[in-house]
Amino acid sequence: MLVLEYQNSLADKPRAQSMYVNALSHLWEEADRLLDEEIPKSPFRKIKIAKQKPVGQRATTINVIKKIYEYKGGGRAGLARDCFILSFCLMGMNAVDLYNCKYLKKGVLCYDRCKVKDRRTDNAHTEINVHDFILPIIKKYKIESTYVFDFHKRYRRSDDFSRALNIGLKTILGERTSVTFYSARHSWA
Repeated sequence: MLVLEYQNSLADKPRAQSMYVNALSHLWEEADRLLDEEIPKSPFRKIKIAKQKPVGQRATTINVIKKIYEYKGGGRAGLARDCFILSFCLMGMNAVDLYNCKYLKKGVLCYDRCKVKDRRTDNAHTEINVHDFILPIIKKYKIESTYVFDFHKRYRRSDDFSRALNIGLKTILGERTSVTFYSARHSWA
């Protein structure tokens, strides 16, 4: 059966396997409900649609955040510390958005959220008031350029920047930590 073959073709992408097949099933049901003409029976009725596995807890504890905040070293770990604090204090701003941020004026940081900007008419435009608490960190990395921060000078791509932040966090917290830079976003939320 074609639907089952399609679902199986997505076996290495469990989230897509669940979301895409569910979306197609929903479209079929809506077409059946809305159209006046007869459509064939749903091919989805005979298959079990794969379920997404829960991701688990992505947020971290206050003690871990304090350990990151209190880190005094430099290098990649110092950058990871600073960016983690920036993200946490900027409503969970992603690494790619820090990397690509182009506007800071009069205490307001503005950016178009990279992950969803192409799907929204407002380009996922976000404006955040910058608290005085993080001004020293912002000043440390701020440059007069197309971008607010100097991360483009340090890393060629946002993926490299993000990877460096996660390696830096492992330096602070230990190799076995499950905390990633993305944990700042979930912890803030």
